[in-house]
Amino acid sequence: MAEAVKKRMVVVGGSIAGLMHAVALKSHGHSVVVIEMRTEQQLQARAAGLSLWSNAQKVFTTYLPDVELDDIVFRNPAFPILDKDGKVLVEVPFTEDVRTSCWAGLHGLLWMACEKDVEGHGSVTMRCGYQVCGLTEQADHLVVAYKGEDGAEEEITADIVVAADGARSHLRSLVLPDVKTDYVGYVAWRSQFPEKDAPEELRCAIEGKMPLCMLDGSYIVVYLSPSTIGDMRPGNRVIEWCWYDACDASTPVFADYMTDVNGIRHNVTVPGNLLRPDVWEAQLKRRDKVLSPMWRKIFHESNPPLLTAVRSFDNTKASFFGGKLLLAGEAFIQLRPHLGASCDIAGLSAITLPRVLTGEMSLEEWEKKVAQHAMEKAIGSRATGIFGMTGQWPEGYTAESAAKFSEEVTA
Repeated sequence: MAEAVKKRMVVVGGSIAGLMHAVALKSHGHSVVVIEMRTEQQLQARAAGLSLWSNAQKVFTTYLPDVELDDIVFRNPAFPILDKDGKVLVEVPFTEDVRTSCWAGLHGLLWMACEKDVEGHGSVTMRCGYQVCGLTEQADHLVVAYKGEDGAEEEITADIVVAADGARSHLRSLVLPDVKTDYVGYVAWRSQFPEKDAPEELRCAIEGKMPLCMLDGSYIVVYLSPSTIGDMRPGNRVIEWCWYDACDASTPVFADYMTDVNGIRHNVTVPGNLLRPDVWEAQLKRRDKVLSPMWRKIFHESNPPLLTAVRSFDNTKASFFGGKLLLAGEAFIQLRPHLGASCDIAGLSAITLPRVLTGEMSLEEWEKKVAQHAMEKAIGSRATGIFGMTGQWPEGYTAESAAKFSEEVTA
């Protein structure tokens, strides 16, 4: 196997996608600087469930060898489809190995792996609280400009820049100004409750199953998750729920929902601690006719939900400036969240990028492989959302048709 020439790497974005790339590149001897707009405290405060498909799992098993995967994730054998009263209509086995965990726990493990000194590996330097504000190409490298809260601008030189700065990526806007994230017509309300409080109809979630409850034009997905600090012990875990419901962006209802307790209008997410209580009460009243007593009880007893306006965009172009700038994670493509497959695309990018640097894979092969996988998951996520909201799969949709279409659009 050829040895990669050691590179100066900058990863923009310190979330899951960014740290996957940082730990993979570090493990192959490269020097990595991670630039993250949020402070370390703000990153740690983020808590939500997270699904790991096979590529994301491979990042952990390959680059975090001291971590036993089964100690941090739950296996999901099936998803029972329930009616609004919790009666099982059908139970569908998962055809792929999908596992769930919590964002905070996995992010913490990746962070520690980045900071850990390992003989023969490179290093990762974390620079939190800094915002990237410019990018220029100079000869065979890129110069990244960034600034902190004091407004003082600094520069760093890199052989390769990995843009993992999320769906509203500043770096993507420089090279793909016409690619923008679009609201898809519905919102997601997300919260959790202790597993001990799970009603009988949802006890299957404690076995790792992922029930999907149909609610006449909306649906709720439920799954087991570690506590917000990653505690996997029975009795300390939580049941996460995510309710997808239509909301027209042109209506006063949408604008009202996205305005927080301080009167600030949000474009994407209103955190639970900023959600106005009257907004949540208005949502429950608006959908009261389709809510069973079970769900009314769960909703009233759960923590205030996080509200997200679901957005997405498609894209197949990941490489710019002759491969010196690479888009990753949601800076590359934003999926609808129904499959929980976003970090799998970042995982595939991270585990195959070192092969490009050693010459085992061409840059073109890498870009096509990631794009094809991303488009396949994008089609599947869109179809799953339509099924959840309507009870019907899109006409002609199959996993095989999605794979064939993704091959065609990336050919």
